Amino acid sequence: MRRWFTNFLSRYKTAAWVTWAVVVFLLHAFPGEYIPSLSWADWFALDKWIHALMFGSGVWIFSSFRFNRYILYLTLMAYAFGLEWFQLALASGRSFDYLDLAADAVGIALGLVFI
Repeated sequence: MRRWFTNFLSRYKTAAWVTWAVVVFLLHAFPGEYIPSLSWADWFALDKWIHALMFGSGVWIFSSFRFNRYILYLTLMAYAFGLEWFQLALASGRSFDYLDLAADAVGIALGLVFI
C-alpha cells in the first residue's frame, strides 16, 4: 500500500501538493463561529493532534519533491505561520495561536523523522 501511494505521489506530486495546501487553507479559513465547541475535545487537545497530523501528512506529500529536510521544514513552518497570521488578520472568529504553531512544528518534525 505504501509503495502504491509513493508511486502515486511521485506521478502526481504537484496535484497532491496543491490539493493538500488548499484543503489545509480551507480548514484554517473556516469561520470560528461554525466550529463546534466540544468540552471533551479540550481534555485530549484534539485540535493540536489535528494540526500535527495535517502537517505531518504534508511532510509525506512534500517528500516526493526530494527537498533538503531543512528546506522542507522551513517551507512548511512558513506556511503554518502564514496560516496562523491569516487567521489573526482575516478569518472570522479565529485567532493566532502559538500552541497551534507548536503542534504544526511537532507534526513536521515527526513527519521528517518517519520519512
